Amino acid sequence: MMSVKITGLDATIKKFNKEYKGELELSKKAYINLLMFQVALNTPVDTGRAQEGWYTKDDEIRNDVPYISALNEGHSTQAPANYVEATLLSNPGVKPNGMIVRYRETE
Repeated sequence: MMSVKITGLDATIKKFNKEYKGELELSKKAYINLLMFQVALNTPVDTGRAQEGWYTKDDEIRNDVPYISALNEGHSTQAPANYVEATLLSNPGVKPNGMIVRYRETE
């Protein structure tokens, strides 16, 4: 299992909402879903299981597919190693704060 805890987005969301002056209101949940969608798009695809395995729970982006960690370590030629971190860090307001990706044994 892989999970990414998303914290500290309040300033980014406030700046976004100020720029769009009410025309478009971005919530924390919507921003986390956007980040998850970007990670899913960058996930290597063979059967599609890993790509479809992404979901959000509270302020975390998760994937319970057993081999997702191996894919993120570069075991596919379709994506570079650490593509999850690279995808997340390419977004405004997302900064590393210690370990941003946590791997856990499948429960």
